[in-house]
Amino acid sequence: ANSYFNSGLCNVLDLTQAGDTTAILHFTNNGHIEIDSSRYNGMYNDADNGDIQFINNNSISIKGALNKGIFNRLDNDLATDKADLVFENFGTIAIDSINEQGLYNLAYFDMLTCNNNGAINVSRTNGDAVRNTAINSGGAVNFTNYQPITMTDLTSRGLYTSTANGGLVNFLNESDISLTNNDTYGCQIYNENGEINFTNNGNMLFNNIGNDALYHDNLGDDEAIPNVLNFTNNGNIIVNTTADDAWYNY
Repeated sequence: ANSYFNSGLCNVLDLTQAGDTTAILHFTNNGHIEIDSSRYNGMYNDADNGDIQFINNNSISIKGALNKGIFNRLDNDLATDKADLVFENFGTIAIDSINEQGLYNLAYFDMLTCNNNGAINVSRTNGDAVRNTAINSGGAVNFTNYQPITMTDLTSRGLYTSTANGGLVNFLNESDISLTNNDTYGCQIYNENGEINFTNNGNMLFNNIGNDALYHDNLGDDEAIPNVLNFTNNGNIIVNTTADDAWYNY
């Protein structure tokens, strides 16, 4: 399906009636999806004052998008607007040759949930391979990974987790995450007046990294907003060959 954004697959809920949260869009994929050379995003799920649930039970291949590979956005404009977005993957996802981010989860208000139960392979992106960002108080992203994520040959970061203005991101890894060959940070956490809880219970491998393999930035400049970054490692983190620090906390 083509949208006005020229995305490969686009699911949008955009309600303008105040207090109306009755819009529900549930999308379940049980077959193979292949998207090649979309002019915008390969796959775009945008919830504004509604409920989007995307469940993938098969294989998805996205190649050559001029913007993002998969973009999940919880885009309600006001804290009083209620929205919900759930992305559940039980299949395999391959993302290749993307101009911006490979998989991007973005929440302005309310909760965006992304659970990965299948293998994800991201290669040759000019933006981050996997990005999770929450902006504004009440905006939250829960990202949980239960299967291998493999990232190769990136121009930008492998994992990028960030907040601003009271946002919350919970990142939980229960499997293997590997990055080989990129031009900048391997795993960057950028917390600005928000809260990030990053937990690794699996294995993380960084090989041939163009800058710091792990770079954690905790910046609080608003006394009214708590600024908390918790990084817990219960697994294995292996770093081979970096152009700068293996691990840098700021």
